[in-house]
Amino acid sequence: MPQSQDPLVHTHPPNYINPPSTAWMSTTADSVGLALAVIVVAARCYTKFCITKVLGWEDYLSIVALLTFIAFCALNLLQRFQYGGGRHLYDIPPSMYYGYFWTGVVRGHLYILGLTLAKLSLLLFLYRIFRVDRTFRILSWLLGAILTIWTT
Repeated sequence: MPQSQDPLVHTHPPNYINPPSTAWMSTTADSVGLALAVIVVAARCYTKFCITKVLGWEDYLSIVALLTFIAFCALNLLQRFQYGGGRHLYDIPPSMYYGYFWTGVVRGHLYILGLTLAKLSLLLFLYRIFRVDRTFRILSWLLGAILTIWTT
């Protein structure tokens, strides 16, 4: 088979010295998202704790979801700056593969956990607001069960 038709041949040689990277873009997005999440959860907790003096289950879940997002962003930074994230895969040295893929797997689990906790927090918030409607309460429990089963 001619070399140009072999699918396993790289389109260009790897650049381990100074490869182009898009890590700064995702780091900027993580920083902005994290700042907004901290502001929203802090405002929510301040309102609930200092004004109404009552924290509900939805508030605790939003705090845990924020902590999960912080851990997710920390692993993003680790992957980008320690294991070559943001580069083309063929520009990452093989010695970094284990850390690169390990952080990717853990990040995936944290992502799913954080989204599930945020959704459950919102569902509990709506359950508390619309407590009077029996149909909504039943649908909320059903949706919460489906969401929990779907993500496990």
